[in-house]
Amino acid sequence: MSRFTDLMQSANRVINSTLGVLCTYNHKDGAVTDDVEIIIDRNILVKDEFNVLAGYRVQGNFTKEQIPQIEIDDKFTDESGQVWSVTELTEETTTKWYVNIIEVY
Repeated sequence: MSRFTDLMQSANRVINSTLGVLCTYNHKDGAVTDDVEIIIDRNILVKDEFNVLAGYRVQGNFTKEQIPQIEIDDKFTDESGQVWSVTELTEETTTKWYVNIIEVY
């Protein structure tokens, strides 16, 4: 890996450890990963084709170092016991996943 990539991964770990919530990640195939730091943002704007506010969505992001592969319908449980489900991959960078998530009741 390049020095820049190493620095980016290090910065992502610091950000997630500061802002993220410790979660237990349950992969669709049954594998479980404990202590994944996931940042949950409940205020992502959704705009329609006329650039008018249509609503909000909830986005989670976490490092690829902790979760190298994701699938739609993977689930994770946060510290408060709330279960979340991955509904869509919205962005992928070299170091992080950004996914739409919904609360599972």
